[in-house]
Amino acid sequence: MDEFVISSGHAKVVRGASGYLDEVNEARKVVPKVAEYLKELDCKVNIFNDNTSKTQRDNINTIVKYHNSKSRDFRCICAF
Repeated sequence: MDEFVISSGHAKVVRGASGYLDEVNEARKVVPKVAEYLKELDCKVNIFNDNTSKTQRDNINTIVKYHNSKSRDFRCICAF
């Protein structure tokens, strides 16, 4: 496998859990770090963070649409 699509779960507005940790903030830290490691292995990586969705339904549809628009061997949505 050498083509990956990685996205953070939830969206800037549709935030998921917060309190002890904020799901969006933490996922947005993990995604670029994983992408960095994969790129060091000469993998092609597309990352995505949803900054536009206002509802959970829009959020999942936006993430899926992005993933489906990219050539990939593996897709991952990072959520806590």
